[in-house]
Amino acid sequence: MSKPVVVFDLDDTLFETRNWFRKYFAVLGIEYPQTNDYFLDQHVDPKVIKFALDCGFYMTEAEPVEGAAHYVNRLLSAGYDVHYATHRGYHWKAGELTIQSLYRHDLLKSGVDLIVIDPGQCPCKMKVLDEMFDKYVLVEDMPKGVRTCKGQTIIYDRPWNRTITNAPRISGLGELMPVIENLSWVN
Repeated sequence: MSKPVVVFDLDDTLFETRNWFRKYFAVLGIEYPQTNDYFLDQHVDPKVIKFALDCGFYMTEAEPVEGAAHYVNRLLSAGYDVHYATHRGYHWKAGELTIQSLYRHDLLKSGVDLIVIDPGQCPCKMKVLDEMFDKYVLVEDMPKGVRTCKGQTIIYDRPWNRTITNAPRISGLGELMPVIENLSWVN
């Protein structure tokens, strides 16, 4: 049977975006909230969050998770089709800024597409991915859905997603390939 397409979310999955926000808050003299909530604007002035998102610096300055380029290369070498999907589409330069970062971190590979989605237009990435691929896995930290007839989410473990228990979970990219290979609908 054919291998599924592997689609990576970017923020807090392939890139340590939350760590960038910690540094950003420190520069502003704002204490980083001690919370496991996904939405930081519930704990910090929403204007500060909006400015950070609007400037887009996190798109070029957030560092990749440990081993990101290595594990993407391993998937490609094993014959998987790999893509990136992000909800950064609210920003007018999302594609350009993200490509700069992917290139800088050796994640811009031949045949690997960047799918930029506006969350205001389509809050569920799986809806877009269902239209693009026949069979895929989405590696995601905060999914709007975990399974469709074409796709399966694999949760990248973060404090804000620990209540999601109806999908496979990884704590690092080194665990990904065995999880994909053990999904019953893949075989």
